[in-house]
Amino acid sequence: MSESQAAVVAKLNQTTDNVFVSGEAGTGKSVVLRDFVNTTSKKVVVCAPTGLAANHVDGVTIHSLFRLPLNDHFIDYSPNPDPEADKVLAGADTVVIDEASMVRADMLDAIDSRLRLAREDARPFGGAQMILFGDLLQLPPVTNGNNMNLLRKKYESEFFFDAEASKAAEFVSVELTEILRQQEPDLVAALRRTRVGKIQRADLDLLNTRVAAPTQMLPSPVLATKNTVVNGHNERGLEALPGAPVKFIREWQPRDGLKAPQEAPCESQIVLKVGCPVLFTRNDSELGISNGMSGIVSKLDAESATVQCGRQLIEVEPVSWPVKEYVHDSTSGRVRLVEQGEFIQLPLRLGFAMTIHRSQGQTYDRATIDFSQGRPFAAGQGYVAISRVRQLEGLTLTCALQTTDFKCSRRALAFLRDSLRASNARSSPR
Repeated sequence: MSESQAAVVAKLNQTTDNVFVSGEAGTGKSVVLRDFVNTTSKKVVVCAPTGLAANHVDGVTIHSLFRLPLNDHFIDYSPNPDPEADKVLAGADTVVIDEASMVRADMLDAIDSRLRLAREDARPFGGAQMILFGDLLQLPPVTNGNNMNLLRKKYESEFFFDAEASKAAEFVSVELTEILRQQEPDLVAALRRTRVGKIQRADLDLLNTRVAAPTQMLPSPVLATKNTVVNGHNERGLEALPGAPVKFIREWQPRDGLKAPQEAPCESQIVLKVGCPVLFTRNDSELGISNGMSGIVSKLDAESATVQCGRQLIEVEPVSWPVKEYVHDSTSGRVRLVEQGEFIQLPLRLGFAMTIHRSQGQTYDRATIDFSQGRPFAAGQGYVAISRVRQLEGLTLTCALQTTDFKCSRRALAFLRDSLRASNARSSPR
């Protein structure tokens, strides 16, 4: 952990303020989150918008923690009591939310309503401390035509900071500024400018030196904007390999007969062939693997896959993916994570291609960016794509990048600047 990261952890331990921890891609926001949770004396619950993101920080989904319905939106949401969930929410000092950039304003207001009800406290978030992590200049919250029209009638934007609860709670902003993923000065400078929508001709020239020749083999994974493009890469890649495919189906093993949750941290089905690229989807120090690490399948049977990573051969078998839930311990008065069941599946994903949305939070040694069949359409999408690799040499492009590939939300950028300026002007967190 760097000195700047340790300083943020110390601030989070010392303050009772509501805090938003921001930072560019590769500054180690998740590292700070995990260290804070593991070292604090506060009673903390951790959640994230998706099962994948929650698994990454050993938390639960927002829907699970707050018992939110699977609604298209939460405009005019009115919560109902839930005795077990309310005990957990009432017993927590601090609520941590990762990937907060993907949390919509209406969802944060729904969280506020749940906490006020559960804690029987009219203050913002029922008096609980809120600590949010995320980069507002990466991928924004997901919206559609229906809920966006409703959101515009109530909120200035879809971002969490325009929620009524967020404004009432007066968040203090803290920023991680040291990029640890990349070390090349020219690349770091280019990434910083693309993030804020100020990419220069020199930056494009630098990045476009990585455009692949027509006959060049594309390194995996290929990152694309559309599911159809991703599916095409994966299907063509698998079909081009000889041999029979082997299918691994996810299993659910419940505790006390509980039904499988709708969202899982692992793939429902993995189809592999010898010779196909794969990505590891979790960390395991004993196996020597890390989330996002790539390899090539060298051997397959019905129960396992052998993956070659450089000179290392790793036998990969199905592993447990626990599904946890916070419960209130009446004896100790604390909340704790309890396993509700487990999924069993290989910690792998077919690695020919994936969407840019799915790649957020990942780090790759090599990746191909394919905008040839769909340019970035969301703010931050182009920036997320090119910031996944550690070095410029690890980046391959199927076509030249354009200035318009790097959109930036002016609303999010203005909030970040104003909130950091205000936080720096005020006294240090209590």
